[in-house]
Amino acid sequence: MRYSLALGGLAALLCWAPPPAQAGVVPVSITVFSKTNNQVALQWTPAPASDRYRVQRVDSLADPFLDDPTGFYSDFTWAGTNAGPVGFYRVQVTPLSDDALLAANALNRIAYGPTPDELDRILTGPSPIGPAAYIAEQLAPQSIPDDLDSQSPRTEWTYVTATGTATAGRLYLYLSAPGSAYVDDVAVVKGTEPEAGPNLIANGGFESALLPKWISTANFSGSAQSGNQSHSGSKSLLLVGTAAGSGSGNALYQDFSGFVAGQIYTLSFWYLPTNENVKLTVRLSGTDVGKVDVALAPALPPITAAYQDLQSLKGGLGTLRSWFVQRAIRSPRQLLEVMSQWVENHFVTEYTKSLDYFDRFYDDSALMDRLATSLEFREMSKWRAALLKPDCAFKDLLRISAESPAQIIYLDTVDSRGDGNNIANENYSREVLELDTFGVDNGYDQQDIVAMSKAWTGWALKVVDPPNIDNPLALQTTNKLDYTLTNQTALTSISNLSGVWTFGFRSSRHNAKEKIIFPNKTVPARFGQPWAGRNYQLKLLARAGNDGINDGYDVINHLADQPFTQEFISVKLCRLLVHDNFQHGVYDYTDLARLSEEGRLVHSCMLAWETGSPKGQIWKVLKVILDSDLFRKNGGSMQKVKTPLEFCVSAIRALRSDLGNGRFSASSDGVSIVGTTSSSSSSPLIRMGVMRLFNRVEPDGYPEAGAGWISGGTLAERAHFVEAFLMGPSDSAKLDGMGITANVNLANPVGLLRARLPAAQWSDPSAVASLFLRLLFPAEGAGNLEGYRATATRFLDTSDSGATASPFKTLDPTSAAYDTRVRSMVALLMTSPRFQEQ
Repeated sequence: MRYSLALGGLAALLCWAPPPAQAGVVPVSITVFSKTNNQVALQWTPAPASDRYRVQRVDSLADPFLDDPTGFYSDFTWAGTNAGPVGFYRVQVTPLSDDALLAANALNRIAYGPTPDELDRILTGPSPIGPAAYIAEQLAPQSIPDDLDSQSPRTEWTYVTATGTATAGRLYLYLSAPGSAYVDDVAVVKGTEPEAGPNLIANGGFESALLPKWISTANFSGSAQSGNQSHSGSKSLLLVGTAAGSGSGNALYQDFSGFVAGQIYTLSFWYLPTNENVKLTVRLSGTDVGKVDVALAPALPPITAAYQDLQSLKGGLGTLRSWFVQRAIRSPRQLLEVMSQWVENHFVTEYTKSLDYFDRFYDDSALMDRLATSLEFREMSKWRAALLKPDCAFKDLLRISAESPAQIIYLDTVDSRGDGNNIANENYSREVLELDTFGVDNGYDQQDIVAMSKAWTGWALKVVDPPNIDNPLALQTTNKLDYTLTNQTALTSISNLSGVWTFGFRSSRHNAKEKIIFPNKTVPARFGQPWAGRNYQLKLLARAGNDGINDGYDVINHLADQPFTQEFISVKLCRLLVHDNFQHGVYDYTDLARLSEEGRLVHSCMLAWETGSPKGQIWKVLKVILDSDLFRKNGGSMQKVKTPLEFCVSAIRALRSDLGNGRFSASSDGVSIVGTTSSSSSSPLIRMGVMRLFNRVEPDGYPEAGAGWISGGTLAERAHFVEAFLMGPSDSAKLDGMGITANVNLANPVGLLRARLPAAQWSDPSAVASLFLRLLFPAEGAGNLEGYRATATRFLDTSDSGATASPFKTLDPTSAAYDTRVRSMVALLMTSPRFQEQ
């Protein structure tokens, strides 16, 4: 593309030649071209995903253009100082490579954002697999190892670190009760990175006798050097306590030299888990943050522990939410996690509605919380199991939703009756058409809703023996929790039944008469071949007894593969993975040449759906989208606003790199994102736009488009989240009013930069800024980040008050000032508009 403008004897040309495969390109244009005295000025709008801009000049168009070295470029503006009387100028744009753009698109759409390690593995590392291989891998999640839900307790030597300040140069070790512990390789260093720099602790490996450096007092006077166990070398510390310790005068301790008040220190050590029910404390003097409390008994990793609690009916809604978010952060099956949230948001259910239902039978709020949570967890587990099958079809997901006790309660099917003079409840019939399959006003009318509602009568809940949990025709259990009750009403009450709540068909409530849905309706002509003109009437014959359950299954099978459903679901998946502006019910597929690129992609998805065996295979439809130019090029790049969940998870992932020994440069317990209770009104997800996972009131799901999430207030809450996340663990403001005991959204950007930059660049503001720009904004291109780079560099060279210059290169990389400056700069970048996008 070429743009030219003549002014005062000068001509400017803006040339931009993207690769032939580039799609969805927005051309740049000159906004300012002037000559004042002897200076030429050019300004232009940025091109998407541009790696470099170069201004070139030539006196005659017969000659080749050459870079003009006389000008100064800054943020899409160029000023030349030695212009002749006549000249031709052009701005040459080097776009990101196709692989770089595709990698960024993939990590922002089929994953919850890039991690530094994933960027290395896919694109920038020594042996990158390439984005095509990553996409193929994610399209087959069953082939990706993932043991997050089934890890074993750690029984081997375990590494622990903590960072904070101290009141004095003393390190304490003690136990919370009588017991013993093996400890080895204790270190305290300046700064935030464990073992980076001289160890201030003498004999931290315990290869020499404890005295004179280590002093054991009171309950810990029996501690000794041991050769029975060691992490490194041949010896370790056997810390022995006859009773609980407390620190000064009742611990093993060492005074170390070189202590500086206000200096950040990082301690680290290894310990060997035992079966003793006691905690080991290692801390610096006077600190609560620069300390570690660890239970010596082997414990399950948090995700595995949460999963087991949910499986055994011990977990409440807070447990389910934290498990779900931690999986989003950590699972290598990223597309499975994205699709799990998409399915949950498509087939909406509401935890609170289930809670209210159980309130009919129980008066134990904790039990009701666990029961309502178990319905959500069971539904999610079934969807995930289905999605792990290569031929998973939409029909499978729809059936899981229809059979879900949470769904049966949510849309009132649980109380719907069709026997006698009862009128069936229409809620589920309406929403399964409007929101789950056909889409609003797309191929059905009110009479179809009424007729279909009768098919769902009798779909209710029962308490059954556990082996019958997936048998809707099983009889209700007769087993009792308490056979000793003398009150007959209490003895025979639902609350005294011993079993599991599940979907149970009640034939006595079913409308057994013939039903006709979509009478004589045909598929509209706009669908084209092979769908147009098909008659999609569904006739359900009269059915008696338990056979009536098949009315519902016939409806599921009929709705799942209609072209209306194919279109609506394809549109929703395209909105998820490409951009928000896909529509259902409007595209005319009879003339593909005149159809928009979006319409053609939806049509391709429908064909993949229609021609599969079985029909509606989700992974085949997703592959069509991920193979499209709309996804792979600029049409799928940074076109969407992150939901609160996507924003929080992507923020953790953006800074999360494996630093070795089980340490990561960013992490979250999940609770610090979703809260601990069903309301958690002060949790980040609620404050950013009332995103209640597994508990949405409205049946239409949380919006995919950005307008529903962005306002002055919600942007302020996103900034609060990032600022609290980037604060050091000891910062008094880190809780940010979250209503929890500790904010365990943790980041160590200094550790990340130390791992990725040579030591000579740790104090170079431009190198530090460029590193985080590459990690946070891989889809932008360096050429489009000049303004951000200048701002970040200027920030690093400014005092914390913002009032005076403070050269970054003068800060000690192990100091608290350096740590604060880097954290604040990264927070600045992550609160920018670009980080809200994906």
